[in-house]
Amino acid sequence: MKNFRGIAFQQNTDFTPILVEGSVEEIAGYTGEDLVSEKVDWYEIVLPEDRKRFLKIEIN
Repeated sequence: MKNFRGIAFQQNTDFTPILVEGSVEEIAGYTGEDLVSEKVDWYEIVLPEDRKRFLKIEIN
C-alpha cells in the first residue's frame, strides 16, 4: 500500500471508516487516523458530484 497512488478504505455498514490506507494525506489533506477517528466527516470531503456514487450501496 505504500506505493499505492489512491486511497483504499473499508467501512462498516453505517459508513464509519475502519481502515484507510494509501496516499491519504496527499490526496485528501487529512491523515488516515483523522478519517478513522471521525475527526473529519467523509461526507464533507467527497465532492458534491461524487457523493451519490460514493454512498451507493449495491446488494447482490
